[in-house]
Amino acid sequence: MSQQFWSDFFEKKAISSDRISSFSLNGFIDNRQAKNIRSTIAKLVKCIHPSYLVDCGCGDGSVALMLSNYCEELLGIEISPAMSRLASKRGVKVVNDTIHSALDESSSLNKYIIDKPRRNMLFLFCESLVCMDNPNKVINKIAETFPDLGYFLISSPNKNSVFRQIFTAPATSKLNYVDFDSLERSLRAKSYGITKYIYVLGIPFLFSISIEWPIGKFKKLELAINRISNNIILLLSLEY
Repeated sequence: MSQQFWSDFFEKKAISSDRISSFSLNGFIDNRQAKNIRSTIAKLVKCIHPSYLVDCGCGDGSVALMLSNYCEELLGIEISPAMSRLASKRGVKVVNDTIHSALDESSSLNKYIIDKPRRNMLFLFCESLVCMDNPNKVINKIAETFPDLGYFLISSPNKNSVFRQIFTAPATSKLNYVDFDSLERSLRAKSYGITKYIYVLGIPFLFSISIEWPIGKFKKLELAINRISNNIILLLSLEY
C-alpha cells in the first residue's frame, strides 16, 4: 500500500526536521512552487473564512498554522506520528490517523466535528491526496459521511504535466494521482459544483504562478495549459 510508504517516508523526514526547511519536510522539491501553492490556498481560504477547517495530511502543521487566522476552528489529520507531534508543537489540534479510519463513526474526527455547523466547513488536501490510497474514493467517502459539508479545497500534482514527466523524484512512482474528471462527475451527482479551477504554471526552480481558469471556456487552449501546468487547485462547493 502506498499509504504505508508515505507514512514511513514522512516519519524519516520528521527526524530531520531541525535540519531541513518546512517545504522539504512536507515533501516539496521546489520551494517557489510550494510558496505559490500555499499562497493561493491561503487566499481562497481567507475569502471563504470557514467555520471549521480540516487539513487532511497536515504534515508538520505549517500550512494549518498559516490558515488558522482565516477560519474559526481548525483540525489536522496526519498519518505520521512524528509529523503529528511536530504539528502539535506548533499549536495545531491533530488526529494521528489515516483519513479512512478517521471517517469511522467512532473516530476522533467525528467526536470533534459531530456538533459543528457544516455548511461553512472546509476539507483541505494540500498536495496530500496523492499520498492516500484511492484518492477519488477518499473524497467521495467524505461527501457521503458529511452530506451537508460546504467545501473541498484540493491541491494536487498534475499527472499530465510535461515538466512533471521530466523532473521526477524516486518517490513519484508511489503517487496516486487524482482523476479530476471522474471526481468532478461523482461530486456533481452529490450536488457539488466547481467554484474555482486554478492551474499552477512555471519552470521548476525558476518561477511559479497560479492562473484561475474560466470554467467551461476556451476548451482547446485549456488542453494545452493542462499539459504544461505542474499542479491543479480545485475548489468545490455544495450547491444548496
